[in-house]
Amino acid sequence: MASNNVQDELQVLKDDVAKLRSDITGLVDLFKDLGVKKVNETRNTLEDEFDEQREKLRARFNSARERGKGVVDELEEHVNEHPLGSLLTAFGIGYILARLSGGKS
Repeated sequence: MASNNVQDELQVLKDDVAKLRSDITGLVDLFKDLGVKKVNETRNTLEDEFDEQREKLRARFNSARERGKGVVDELEEHVNEHPLGSLLTAFGIGYILARLSGGKS
């Protein structure tokens, strides 16, 4: 009878170990799935942030380009209105830069 009782307890223990093994496998799979989900969420968040920053940069670039175009248009208008003064100013600036850079006069 004692042998039968030990056999029963051994079988219960084996069943418990098998159940524990199954539970651990389930937990590992759950953690794996959660990890993959978290990685995907993080990647999506980073992609969204990257897209947002790229759009902001594009907007700033376009704004700077428009301002630059405006400055060039104003300069062109000024040169057209005052051609001789613009020529003398350009010559003077060129002369000063040449002197500062060590050019001979």
